[in-house]
Amino acid sequence: MKESIIKQMTQIVRDVMTSFTDDFYKYDMADLQDYDGRFVWVVGSSHTNLAKIGEEYLNKMLESEIALYHLLQGDMTIDAVLYLKYKGDLVFYYDGENLVRIAWDEAERIWGAVRDWALFTWQVKNKKELPSNFKIPVHLCNCRERIKRLLQSERASNLMDELKRRRNGIKANHTDCVNIYVEGDDSLYFERVYVDDNGERRCSLNGGIIYYSGCWHTHT
Repeated sequence: MKESIIKQMTQIVRDVMTSFTDDFYKYDMADLQDYDGRFVWVVGSSHTNLAKIGEEYLNKMLESEIALYHLLQGDMTIDAVLYLKYKGDLVFYYDGENLVRIAWDEAERIWGAVRDWALFTWQVKNKKELPSNFKIPVHLCNCRERIKRLLQSERASNLMDELKRRRNGIKANHTDCVNIYVEGDDSLYFERVYVDDNGERRCSLNGGIIYYSGCWHTHT
């Protein structure tokens, strides 16, 4: 990052922040060390949040299917930065040349345009339609009949709702799924798994769906 921009950011931190200024030097400066693309930067009295949105950065990032899915589901750093609007926070935008203070709605407009461009570029490069199904499939592993019997028994209660809840959340990629196993009449086991960009199987969440006190409860 240009020395002049770092100096400008440092002065803003001195003018605005009253505590935890070390976070700026520890995190933001580290993020910008080998980066000179666009970014959105929020500064408050006790925090800073920086989100890179440069073209080259996004193109490289979207080589990962996991990153693509997170972008499509609004689960990027920039989404969190623009969502957390604390009173007194100031928002700045670096366009590759100048760092200027902007309004929140302008930051949202800029990110919307950059996001659309990145997704269009991905489609052209990959000659594919963008993923659109973000429901996480639930697989009943050798237990379909046992689940069916539970749903028809006096222990049915809220079991279906607990099973459906497993479909919610940010989907990692097209392989992301939940596997359900029956351990007993009052205990199910679930695991949420996906295959990462390197072909490795990952478990992102697991736990039990357990019946007690007249209904089913999820424990992770």
